[in-house]
Amino acid sequence: MSARRRSGARDRVFLLYAVSWVAALLAVRDPDGRAAGLVNLAYFGAGAVTIVTLRRAARGAADRAEARGWSLLAVSHALLWLNGLVWTYWQPLTGAALGVVANRVWENAYVPFGIAGFLAFPSHRDFRWRDARALVDVALLGVGLSALWWHFALVPYADARMYWDVAGAVGNYAMALAGGITVVRGAGRELRLSVGLVLAAHLAYVLTEYFWLQTADTYQAGHLIDAFWFGCWMLRWLGARVAVEPRRTPGMPGARPIGGYRGTITPALFVAGAYGLLLIALALDRSRNPLDVGIAVIVMTALLLTRQHLTFRDNAGIAEQAARQAAVFRSLVASAADLVLLVDPAMRIAYASPSVARLAGEVEGTPLLDLLHPDDRAGAQEWLVERSSSFGLRAYRCRVRTADGGWRDLELRSQDRTGDAAVEGYVLNGRDVTQELALERRLGHARKLAMLSEMAGRIAHAFNNALAAVQARAEVLARDLPAGSAAQEDARAIGAAAERGAGITRQLLGFSGRHVIQPEALRPLQVVEALRPTLTRVLGPARTLAVAAADAEATCLVDRAQFEQVLVNLVTNARDAMPEGGILTVHVSREPAPEGGPPMVRVAVRDTGVGMPEEVRARVFEPFFTTKAPGSGTGLGLAMVASIIRRAGGDVSVESAPGAGTTVALRLPAVERRVTPPPMRAYDQPEPAPGTRRRILLVDDDEMVRRASARMLARAGYAVLEAEDGAQALTLAGNAGEPVDLLLTDLMMPGLSGRDVIARFRVLRPGVPVVCVTGYASQREEEASIDLHVNAIVGKPFTAQTLLRAIESAFTPEAGDRAG
Repeated sequence: MSARRRSGARDRVFLLYAVSWVAALLAVRDPDGRAAGLVNLAYFGAGAVTIVTLRRAARGAADRAEARGWSLLAVSHALLWLNGLVWTYWQPLTGAALGVVANRVWENAYVPFGIAGFLAFPSHRDFRWRDARALVDVALLGVGLSALWWHFALVPYADARMYWDVAGAVGNYAMALAGGITVVRGAGRELRLSVGLVLAAHLAYVLTEYFWLQTADTYQAGHLIDAFWFGCWMLRWLGARVAVEPRRTPGMPGARPIGGYRGTITPALFVAGAYGLLLIALALDRSRNPLDVGIAVIVMTALLLTRQHLTFRDNAGIAEQAARQAAVFRSLVASAADLVLLVDPAMRIAYASPSVARLAGEVEGTPLLDLLHPDDRAGAQEWLVERSSSFGLRAYRCRVRTADGGWRDLELRSQDRTGDAAVEGYVLNGRDVTQELALERRLGHARKLAMLSEMAGRIAHAFNNALAAVQARAEVLARDLPAGSAAQEDARAIGAAAERGAGITRQLLGFSGRHVIQPEALRPLQVVEALRPTLTRVLGPARTLAVAAADAEATCLVDRAQFEQVLVNLVTNARDAMPEGGILTVHVSREPAPEGGPPMVRVAVRDTGVGMPEEVRARVFEPFFTTKAPGSGTGLGLAMVASIIRRAGGDVSVESAPGAGTTVALRLPAVERRVTPPPMRAYDQPEPAPGTRRRILLVDDDEMVRRASARMLARAGYAVLEAEDGAQALTLAGNAGEPVDLLLTDLMMPGLSGRDVIARFRVLRPGVPVVCVTGYASQREEEASIDLHVNAIVGKPFTAQTLLRAIESAFTPEAGDRAG
């Protein structure tokens, strides 16, 4: 059996014992005193249990001061208990009566220990003697005790000339006053309650002595007055029992009440009891001087009124302090960026912080679910009830309607305060995560692009090598075949097909951002007009293409093949958005320079189609996002458009609404004039001037590309040294007997990469120009090439003219200076 259960069993046995004794006393007592033995036995048992319980309270005390108080009270009541035993059994055992003086000296020995015990208890941390409320409470107790002792102890004993009893009454008065002070200043509700019960027992003991004095001539052992004495021990036991197992009031550790010391109701209750006893004494004509009673009543009433005034004054101060704290709280909430909502159990908003009002307008009294996006309402109520029991668990993200009718993304956390009488609802804390989610989407977009970039680069590199060999061989073959022959036409057709394939790989690399861009100054209006037949075929029937320009001469710098691909993608999307037909307008204009930037050329592609809602418009640039039926779209079209335009230094935006069509606006940096490429020698006249034959070190791991490039260079009059890898190239470069006028190298090669070859070549042949050829130019390789002062980069596949132009530009003095 647990200690708590054993303690409860002892309590029930003791209470049963007490009730049984009182019942037996009423049943068997008679005028001859036959109940005396029963009374003596009961007195011994009740006192012994009380003293033991007081000792238990001392052992279980919260601190040393409380333990000292209960220990002294145990000693005090042990002396009182022993005095009762001596008084009861002295005459039966000795045959002689105990003298009055000896009895009173022995009896009053318990008083000093009782006073010391009461005053030893710890004080409340906010109690101060200079506090007017504390002084008035103590004065109320003192005046009430004085009135009671005067009428029920001092005056009766003085009238009976029982002067030793008068001295004992004074001691009892001091002990009662000490107990009252402890009740007023006691540290904790449980301590004040337990000490108050012991004090009540002491007061009942004094009143019992008064009633004994009134019935002294007729008293016999077993009188009903003995039941009062027994009841005093029961009250003492109950006070100690409360101290042994106090009922702790839950609260926040270290919390201090507003206003400091608040006092207790004990003084007022005591004064009410004193009023009652004094009135009873007057009614029974037990008061020798009614004037004394009147004076006591007047003084206690004045003290009560004073206490009431102090309470009102302090309450006003507390209200003012609470108002200041509320004002500080409102100011903090008003300036907080986070959202605070109080939602009642009926899911209506009972309170909304100013930040909520700034976001969504006045929403108090509105059902919470009415503010949420229809797609987010289903799980909101379930989440609120399930997750609110423990603050800080998984947040709930939802969209909330703003005051202007838009939507913002919020992250909410909740706490269930329905059991709090001051709140009675759910407290929601939220923050606006719209920008955060947009960044997350952009990060996801970037990750998808990185994945596609790697995949596209690897594929394009393999295709570009193959296409470079096909295109170069077809071009050389076409030059060697008779002019106008069918074989020459076939060779040129093969070259054209390879060029179209190269365009596809350029588009793929343009999307991934790894294409070797070949920008040129072009007029968007001319490009659109040149593509008009193709765009018209893409649009199909029942759809009309309109082209307009506010500035026909507007020129921008962009890769032509990529820009054409952008136009084709936009027209394809517009066609799908106009299933019933419509008008597609392409408008070119020039915008003034924004602050700190160049002027822009704006190309707007506007359709009269079905349009799109906001949630779709916000995602149109995400890779793989599409609203088309499976098999009808890849979700890469607009993502490719955005990638191409941004890499060219521009930006793209989309405006659309359901039923109002869609406008895609491209903005590209404008240039003031066309850039004319430098003239070059015609490929049909490859013979160099005498004495100008130059030697080129050609490095490429793909044999087909290397052989085709070597034939192009040889036909242009250059001497070619071929190397199949980087190691062989460095061996040739290190041979002082082999003159090298230019290094032409692939960037992506197994073993030594093109970058490594270039770095070591600069050491072996300083000042010699370098041209790079690649089918997959990563950002790292481009940056590395710039760091190594590469003179030119040629993208695979390439034509003879493109390659020769890059080589001739590398031989110019400016290029030579840059290379060195």
